[in-house]
Amino acid sequence: MKKNKVSINIISSFNHANFVSLLKNSSNFDWEVNEVNYNQVFQTLTNSNAKMWKQRSNVTLIWTTPESISSEFQKLQNRNEANSDIIKKDVDYFCSCIRSIKKYSDIVLVPNWILKQPNETSLAFAYSKGFGLEYNLSFMNYYLSEQLNKEKNLYILNSSKWLLNCGALHAYSSKLWYLTKTPFSNNFFKQVISDLSNLYGSIKGLSKKLLILDLDDTLWGGIVGEVGWKNLRIG
Repeated sequence: MKKNKVSINIISSFNHANFVSLLKNSSNFDWEVNEVNYNQVFQTLTNSNAKMWKQRSNVTLIWTTPESISSEFQKLQNRNEANSDIIKKDVDYFCSCIRSIKKYSDIVLVPNWILKQPNETSLAFAYSKGFGLEYNLSFMNYYLSEQLNKEKNLYILNSSKWLLNCGALHAYSSKLWYLTKTPFSNNFFKQVISDLSNLYGSIKGLSKKLLILDLDDTLWGGIVGEVGWKNLRIG
């Protein structure tokens, strides 16, 4: 069976080569991938003359980690105090960059933020405004949603779902991270591809199925074509 061709732009802050390989070999669609080197997020989003934007695509996937968007957030990972107001401004800027390129694609997908590797944080400071990774990560995701949820062709994906489905031990790969700057396992990427395919199919109406039921002599007694609908016996 011939698969529908879907063009997708991929912009990420980490090495996405494994993800692209799995995507191209997935069974749902014939993915035509247009990508830039990883960690070129803002350089690409702010360059209207970039090659990626020369031709309209079906999908643009913008996949980042929180510290790649906000250097202020990086301070928290280094166990230093951070300014939440600066983090908010960093998210604002990221959102403005996304709005500037959404006209180049049918839909834009933005996974919300999770950490690129597990980080042991202090239980006492987890939800501290100045020191808490969890507090500030939760705020970043909330604010991202608030800024973008009214955009018609833009969807925020739930990264926490993929993490939960895989489990932290199987979602991350410290070996791949240190060797190739790939933070997530292939099992994690497969979860993403499944959701990506289902969402695109749903938006484009490619997932709808027609269910035809023959109810003669089941929910009612008699056959419509023989006795007419007025003479059916209900019950």
